[in-house]
Amino acid sequence: MRWFAQVIGSANADTTPSVVVHFDSQRYLFNCGEGTQRLFVENGVRAIKIANIFLTRLRWECTGGVPGMILTVADAGVKRITFHAGPNATHFIAANRHFVARSAMSVRVNEYGTAGEEDVFFRDENMTVHAVPIVDDGQAAHMLGSSSDYDSGNDTKVAPNFAKGHGAKRKRELRSDSGSETSEASSSADADPMEIRRQLVTMMFPGLEKKTALAYQVEAARKMFASQLPRTRPSNVALCFIGQGHKVPGRFDPKAAKALGLKPGPLFAELKNGKSITAPDGSVVRPEQVLGPSRSGAIFIVVDCPSPEYISSLIAAEKLQTQRAARGDDAPRCIFHMLGEGVLEDPRFQAWMAGFSDTTQHIVAARDYTADVMQYQKSAQCQLKLNKLDADIFPISYHRNEAALSLAKTLPGMKNVCEAETGLICMMEPKPGLDRQEVRPREDFSVTGRLAAEIDADQVFCAAIKEAHASVASKLNEHANDATPGGDIMITTLGTGSAVPSKYRNVSATFLTIPDVGTVFLDAGEGTYGQLYRHLGPEGSAQRMSVEECLRQLRCIFVSHLHADHHLGVIRLLLHWQQVRDLDIMALGDDADHQPLYIIAPSRFRTWLHEYNGVERLHLSKIRFICATDLLYNRESPRAFAREHIDGLNEMLGTDAVRTTNVIHCPMAYGISIEHRQGWKVVYSGDTRPCNSLVEMGKDATLLIHEATLEDDMIKEAIEKKHSTTAEAVQIGQRMGARSVLLTHFSQRYPRVPPLNDSAQRTGVAFDMMSVRIRDLWKVPLLLPGVRALFPEDDEEAVAAASEGAASDNEALLPQGQRKQKGSSDRKKSKT
Repeated sequence: MRWFAQVIGSANADTTPSVVVHFDSQRYLFNCGEGTQRLFVENGVRAIKIANIFLTRLRWECTGGVPGMILTVADAGVKRITFHAGPNATHFIAANRHFVARSAMSVRVNEYGTAGEEDVFFRDENMTVHAVPIVDDGQAAHMLGSSSDYDSGNDTKVAPNFAKGHGAKRKRELRSDSGSETSEASSSADADPMEIRRQLVTMMFPGLEKKTALAYQVEAARKMFASQLPRTRPSNVALCFIGQGHKVPGRFDPKAAKALGLKPGPLFAELKNGKSITAPDGSVVRPEQVLGPSRSGAIFIVVDCPSPEYISSLIAAEKLQTQRAARGDDAPRCIFHMLGEGVLEDPRFQAWMAGFSDTTQHIVAARDYTADVMQYQKSAQCQLKLNKLDADIFPISYHRNEAALSLAKTLPGMKNVCEAETGLICMMEPKPGLDRQEVRPREDFSVTGRLAAEIDADQVFCAAIKEAHASVASKLNEHANDATPGGDIMITTLGTGSAVPSKYRNVSATFLTIPDVGTVFLDAGEGTYGQLYRHLGPEGSAQRMSVEECLRQLRCIFVSHLHADHHLGVIRLLLHWQQVRDLDIMALGDDADHQPLYIIAPSRFRTWLHEYNGVERLHLSKIRFICATDLLYNRESPRAFAREHIDGLNEMLGTDAVRTTNVIHCPMAYGISIEHRQGWKVVYSGDTRPCNSLVEMGKDATLLIHEATLEDDMIKEAIEKKHSTTAEAVQIGQRMGARSVLLTHFSQRYPRVPPLNDSAQRTGVAFDMMSVRIRDLWKVPLLLPGVRALFPEDDEEAVAAASEGAASDNEALLPQGQRKQKGSSDRKKSKT
């Protein structure tokens, strides 16, 4: 049987390590960080065959892509999926219930330690997997238990500053957007915490037929949203996995079979498959009579060693010691090393690694030993072309085609060691070896590289560039003395696609850079941090700050609604924001910037953060949460306990008012208006149909950022899915009296530029990695001729990729009165 293991994610700027094991009948995914789904699309890997996902740790770097992956495989027709992971796995899945649910799908969680330390963690028709837990030097033995072991005496209480002003009682902390109190019945002291989590996962994914789903959905939704998970605390357990294919039968000997009176045909096939048969003369022929000696199946190992503190436990693991001592056909074919900082340089790890068979291939995913190559090359090619139109508005994305450190220098004399590159295949059966055919060349996307030269040779595109440059030049004098308030504010669109990531556009993320104030994010879908890193780079430039400085200046994140494509990038932003704060405190002490971070979002988003905080520390004491309902523009006054945070937000941003409004999309969906004392106003629609309250709130806006999911001839679908067409978004800007309009959130099925009529002279189309100051927004519409030359027609492959995915909302489990119209879905189809 032919099967192999392939690197999907590597340890670079925008992806985290992941591996897919391919059999004819199934795919097995090991780790699923942010961006994994987009990597599948980019590299043509079909997610539809994935039924088992293994997670080495319950940390966002390993799990951040799980919610989106569940939705994609469910809506592609997968009926059952099982997660195999360590402590807190069930808690993690259940915490996503506010935005991830599919009634036709069944999800099982195989949590290590809940049924004892099993010899075999997983077995099916293709392979057997053993789990090997390792811990850091400071962990006690009880850390190998399940999440239920942590439900008493844990330390995940509501952080004082996070809850400050929201009342001391827990019921107040759990208020819904409408102000009603949330039931805590499910978390009562006499209930089994693990069983509560399992029940919630079953409610999320009951695996029902459509005919029986409706009655179940209403009651399940009520229970899901009314329950809060029992508390837990983070586990520092890392699981290493040993995967082995089943025993390989010996070679069939046709001469021996004929000598036993058999003729070629079906009986030969039965014997080859290991079954005894009855010969024509009535005798029984056993497989061992005609087959050579069988051998053990090929072995691969996934090692996750997050820091040098885990090395002692890794070395002491008996199952890994056995593999280390194996030689010949019994030795592991390959080991995928997912390593934290300082691990590979440690002499103990090097000695352990060198102790494996000389035939074992070592594939290393470690940040300093991985080149920051462009993972999403279609998008990078577009950015390079757009850069020719305007180098300031469309800067070249950061990339580095050589790793910072050399494997050869760190591991001198060690054979069979290579970098984990996306696409790299390690063949397991029938013959071992590396296959690099699917590893993409390390292209140079700089302005002096080969691709740039090819663009310069394209006469049609160059003519369009000249025309666009001439159009801009003709208007320079007209705008030279523009004193529009807020002119220096930078608008950066990191993700401009809807529903699912594609080759060209990532999902929703926009941020404002306000001089002397800081940065404000307007939604942050999965992959936002990776996009931010590519856009700014680790060092920054003369025109732009570094990614570290951007996070240092992060002041506020607005989450418009709880659809996965709008908020699954927030946690990674928070984790990196905290890293920057910690480094500043170590370096500067009391002189470090101690500004809090504000989050404006629906109340259920706060619940999700608190529950995830039990899996991985988010340092919520540094975060101030403002429920979006407390900022409603037509509300007389916010609830008393929210007033302190609102005043603090306005003081920090220098705003007269930050307001929200309900918009026409899903329950608890909001738009936002940021009105500054200097006289500017920026309005963001989130996802919505044309909305009168948004027009009223945003009157005379300096800039309206509005979704334009569908083209004008898709009005019926726009109504069904509660989105806006291009023309409708432009009309909202006109009714609002907005000085400029920037369109975003385009359907991934339509990668080309949407047509704009003459009435849209102040309307621009957003692209990923675009940065433009408010005073320069007038240039964006003038660049459209060149942009259209970039997209002369739809890329059929991209359209197909965006037509096979699925919806992002969890409305299938909402009460009927809260559901969208029949046929509605917010996740467009994606390649699987």
